[in-house]
Amino acid sequence: MDSEDKYLVERFGRKQPFKVPEGYFEQFNAQLMEQLSANEPKRKAKILSIDIARFSRLRPIAVAAVGAVLLVSGLGLYLRNSGVGVQETKTLVQNDKSGYNNGYIDQVADYTMVDNEDFYAYVADY
Repeated sequence: MDSEDKYLVERFGRKQPFKVPEGYFEQFNAQLMEQLSANEPKRKAKILSIDIARFSRLRPIAVAAVGAVLLVSGLGLYLRNSGVGVQETKTLVQNDKSGYNNGYIDQVADYTMVDNEDFYAYVADY
C-alpha cells in the first residue's frame, strides 16, 4: 500500500480538490431538519365507507360455496368409511390376476437383460 500511496502523491500531489465551507457540519443537522419540516405535506384523514350493498350481494355466494365444500367433504368421508367400492376393487384385482401372462413378463425381462437375481435384489430393498 505504501508504494501506491507514494505513486499517487508523486503524480497528483497533496492538494485537496474539494473544499468544505467552514461550520458546514456543525450546521448540517439544523438545516436538514428545517428542509424536512418545510417539505412535509399536511395529511388529511380519510373516511372509509363500507359498501353494505356489495357485501349483502356476496353473502349468498359465500354461503353456497361453504355448503358445497361441506357437502363434498362429508360425502367423501361417508364413502371412505362405509366400505362402498372395496369389494368391487378386490374382485377386479382377483380377475386381473387370472389373466396374468408370464410370457409377457419374460419378454420384458429378456429385453431389459434382467435376470432373477436382479429382481430379487430390487425386491429385497423394499
